[in-house]
Amino acid sequence: MVRLAFASEPGCFVDDAEIRQAGPSWTIETLERLWQQVPDTAHVLILGADALLGLPSWRRWQELLNYAHIAVANRPGAALVPAFMPEPLRSFWADSFTADWSRLRQQRAGCLVSFNIAPCEVSATRVRQQRAQGLPVTGLLPAAVENYIQQHHLYTLTAC
Repeated sequence: MVRLAFASEPGCFVDDAEIRQAGPSWTIETLERLWQQVPDTAHVLILGADALLGLPSWRRWQELLNYAHIAVANRPGAALVPAFMPEPLRSFWADSFTADWSRLRQQRAGCLVSFNIAPCEVSATRVRQQRAQGLPVTGLLPAAVENYIQQHHLYTLTAC
């Protein structure tokens, strides 16, 4: 379904290596692999603000910007305040943050940017609930994904 959702998005590809591998998956190792497999391409790791705040618990998190840019999505009313970040995250932000988005095209990795997202009423839970109740999900998903779900009778209640 992810492949279907991104099929018409230029410049995007779906990498399923993490679900095919045995053992735990680490973001830093995925970025290192992509850096080598897709050379001369800037990669952008998109994180929610809550995930950014948890970065210090990630494996080799200080190295992430060696292999990608990081774009932090802020929910309405929950903007990040660098002054309130714990060290060493505050220094990480101060050293890498830029408001100049053009730098993401000018260099392959190393920038941290932030953007606001609009509230989104769509969730996997909502899609599953609506399908189980026999309600349409039109407009909640890309048409190709919706068609796939309908063709494979996913998320519907079956009679026993």
